[in-house]
Amino acid sequence: MEIGDILSKEAYVLFYQRQSSQSMDDIRIHVRQMLEENDKIKVSLHRYISREWLHRFSTFSNPGPITNYDFLCQHSQILPRRAASLTDYYATISSSLWDFLYEKFGGGPSSSELHYCLTCQNEFQVMKRKREIELRAFLTLEGQLKRLKNNIPALTYGYYMPPNVIAKAWIDKWKAFVEENEFEPPGSIDNNIILVRSSNTCDAKLHLRPSQYVELPREAWLFLQSIYGGGPELLCIPEDHPSLESLQKLIAKVNEKIVETLESLKRRNADGIPLSSHS
Repeated sequence: MEIGDILSKEAYVLFYQRQSSQSMDDIRIHVRQMLEENDKIKVSLHRYISREWLHRFSTFSNPGPITNYDFLCQHSQILPRRAASLTDYYATISSSLWDFLYEKFGGGPSSSELHYCLTCQNEFQVMKRKREIELRAFLTLEGQLKRLKNNIPALTYGYYMPPNVIAKAWIDKWKAFVEENEFEPPGSIDNNIILVRSSNTCDAKLHLRPSQYVELPREAWLFLQSIYGGGPELLCIPEDHPSLESLQKLIAKVNEKIVETLESLKRRNADGIPLSSHS
């Protein structure tokens, strides 16, 4: 799709299309005239410009500054995650048309050559390995937990206590990261946003905000928290959530029971007694 085709698309924005001002209409007419003149004399196309911005230019009364960072990195070179389908994100225009658009709207950066950026490519590979390792480890953990629940449930936290919860906003960001819909990882876990106090007094009870959290096994919580940090740790107890001190005591008791179960299994194994899922 060439720039002329992009500019002719009128149905790109259906619900948010703004009323064009006379000045924008004049600019669009001038751009079309420049395109026609460039086509007649076969002007070389030496500048790259965002297709997304061209869509905004063709439909919005104010497209804002030119933004080429949807295909360029911060160093004005090829954005690594766009490299495989780079031509989907830019169009080529003449230097004179670029100068005209830049004078009217500003922005950028200007790009006349496309090269791979070693710095950003290395960072991209690091992030790629990170998401692959995290996703693989998380799926492995899920599989191990499923087998334990079926065979020796007493070795899982879920056998003794309610599941943990995590902020839906955070877990959605993490999923977007490992599924390659977001480049940046989500940052530290913030579960404070799903807590609400019943009153402003010091002895107020803590409650979980409905629909703001996702349940997950404590083992999965420990996995994510070990990577990203943050907190606080919360259980799926919507009303009157236990205090941090009470939660720590509960976890300590559960840890003791899991250790006792492990020791019992070791003794049975040493004595040649078959393992039972109800040990």
